[in-house]
This record gives sequence, C-alpha cells and structure tokens, in this order.
Amino acid sequence: MTSSAEPFARDSYFVPVAEEVTAHDLPVVGILPPQLTGLYLRNGPNPPPGSDPRLFFAADGMVHGIRLEAGQARWYRNRYVKTRREDGIFGGGSSNTHVFAHAGHILSFVEVALPMELDRQLETIGSVNFGGIDTAFSAHGKIDPGTGELLAFGYQFTHPHLIFYRIDAAGQVIERRAIDLGTPCLMHDFAMTEHYAIFFDTPTVMVQNWGGGLPFRWQEGRGTRLGVMPRQGGAMRWFDVPACQISHTANAFEQDGRIVVDGIRTNRFLADIAADPPVLYRWEINLVRGVVTEGTLGPQPVEFPRIDERRNGRSYRHAYTVEYREVGPGNVPRSGWLRCYDVEAGTSVAKDFGVRYAPGEPVFVPKSADAAENDGWVLALRYDRALDRSDLVILDANEFGGDPVAVVQLPRRVPVGLHGSWVAD
Repeated sequence: MTSSAEPFARDSYFVPVAEEVTAHDLPVVGILPPQLTGLYLRNGPNPPPGSDPRLFFAADGMVHGIRLEAGQARWYRNRYVKTRREDGIFGGGSSNTHVFAHAGHILSFVEVALPMELDRQLETIGSVNFGGIDTAFSAHGKIDPGTGELLAFGYQFTHPHLIFYRIDAAGQVIERRAIDLGTPCLMHDFAMTEHYAIFFDTPTVMVQNWGGGLPFRWQEGRGTRLGVMPRQGGAMRWFDVPACQISHTANAFEQDGRIVVDGIRTNRFLADIAADPPVLYRWEINLVRGVVTEGTLGPQPVEFPRIDERRNGRSYRHAYTVEYREVGPGNVPRSGWLRCYDVEAGTSVAKDFGVRYAPGEPVFVPKSADAAENDGWVLALRYDRALDRSDLVILDANEFGGDPVAVVQLPRRVPVGLHGSWVAD
C-alpha cells in the first residue's frame, strides 16, 4: 500500500471521521449468537482535521468498538487514543495499529511507542511499560495459549537493533533479551512456536530514526534471513532465503524437526498489489539439515491473516484473510472478499460480498473454550459504498461462504483501518 495519502482523499472508505460518537441499541439483521458477549475492537490511523494527510500512517489512532451482549448489539463508539509526547519512544507519536487485551487490560499498540491502556468505554487511561519496556514495542505481540505469556519485541535504528520481551500473564516483564542484528530493518511482525521465536531480517533497511516519515529503504542485492531463537535461551540461528518482504504472520509451529512459518510475502517493500501481489506463503525450516523449503499456500492476493488464537504457536488448519479484488489509483484496494484457507488440505473458500462492499480484517471467535478449531464465528467490519456506512458482519466459520449469521448496522462509516480483536467478558 502506498505511503502517500493522496489516493485516500479520493475514496470515502479512507477518509477519516472527525467526531467521537456513541450510539446505543444498534439494529441487527439476523440473529446474534448469545455466546458473543464482549467487545469487538478495531484500531487504525485517523488524522484529525487540519493534520497533514501525507502522514496518514503516522496519524493519531482511533479505536472503534461494538458491544455485543445476550444477543443484542448494545452500543457502538469510537475514541481517539490520546497519546502524549512522553509516550513515544522517539518523541511524540500515535497508537494506531492494533488493539487487544492482556492481563485483564485493553491495550492499543503501535511499533514506535509504548502500549496505551483503554477502559471498556474506550477512553484512554495512559501508557503501559509492563514494568520494564524501555524501547519501541511491536504492535504484533503473541499470547502463548499454554503459558498465558505475551511474547513481543522492539526494533529500532540505534543499537541494540532488536530486543525480545517476555511478559507474564500478570503483565510484568520477566525477560528482556538484546539480539545482535547487524543492520536495523523493518520488522513489523514475527512468529512464535512452543519453543522458538522467529524473526525476519529483510532488505527493507532502516536508514534513520522514526519521526520524518517512513524511515526505510529497499536495499537491492540484500537477501532475507529467517532467525530462529530458542525461547528459553540459546543462540540465534539464521537461515538465508531469497529476498522478499514479510508483512504479517498467520502462525508457526514445530513438526518433525522442522519449524513451519506461514505469513504474507511480497517480492519487495511497498509492492504494487497488481504486479507483486501479497500471498499467503509457507517456509519450512529444517533444523537438522539447516535448509529452508518454501512455497505459496495459494495464488490469491491476500493480507491480514488471522487464526484461532488458541492455536498460536501450535499446529493449526485454518487461516482467515482479506482478499483484494479491485485495486484503485495509488495502489489502494477498493473492494474485496474474505477468504479462509485450509492449510492442511491445501484448499480455500471465499466469502464474496460483491463490489459494493469492502471488508476489513477478519477475527475468529470460538463458540466455547473447548470448541474445535473453526467451530465459531468470523467477525469483520464491512464498508457499504452504496450507503456510505459500515456494519459488523458475523459469519459461521463452518459455513464460511454462506450468508452472514447476523449483520450489526453501525450509525456511520468506519474508515479503513488496521488490526483488531475480540475481547470476551
């Protein structure tokens, strides 16, 4: 996606909303499952009126939330994440990339600043350092379903370029490990398994600190490396693969002496979606032989992969993605489908909403704590171009390509955003 905001001004899906609003008792088409009791949350950049539109991805974060309870859609509200200069590791900043809960707290994330805590009405409480975060901090931490720990990292222009953090289930840093990474590079996401953390050293090198726009440059001739680090201590092992950019990971797991990593791959940074589409890709790292085999899991142009998070770091079967179907001027996606991959069977199923709609990142919610994988619902915001309004779509994951179970009609348009989550009561 382009780093310029000019195309966004020509597409209402991208135009920010200026007001913070609250609406109660939202209309619902269909039947909301009563098990869905909690908050659906979604974060994204929302430049306030008068700000520089060219800095779209550095803009203030806005979290949109829908409260579901006992088969009713109780409310919708949107609130800016109110950061201060001291919250940004590099002086100022925003919190506009992800939002999820850990240790009983709702937290907003961006990879250049401390997490920000929100209350259950989405009002900002303040920054959180988990008792020991002193660098930038990833927006894509992973919660280990076995230990309850939050694994995360920070990367930065200054030395040390990469720091691994382990935060316990109570929300306290229990490990801070500096990692030798000769050259700083864009490292938006990482992966974990039960025993390893996997990092991506790519040709998108960091040429300056944050603060003056995107501080990255694609370095021709530089390859990509996959770094495998034992979670309980030990040396990092690096594995060379052909040059590429890895944006988001779906999952990783261990199998028969191999580490399997699934994520979104393009040939280079800020790729042209039509010429170099992002695809769901698999790397298999053979720890015994020291080699990597790789290949695509499907030809479709997709992004924002999500899984049943109870399978984080474990073998899994289903990945839910956004598929780009139409790309407008400026490399901007205008409409799309959702697509579910069965990575074991090598098949996929699409949910086609039609060109009228543009769906966002899907989030999976299991029907119960012990439900089978894929036995649950997929939630996603969907923009309706005809009505210039958004809704929350709930799909039955077992009938992924079928009609929605329920559609919650929102009182306004929700601009395109980044990542979100379900926070159960």
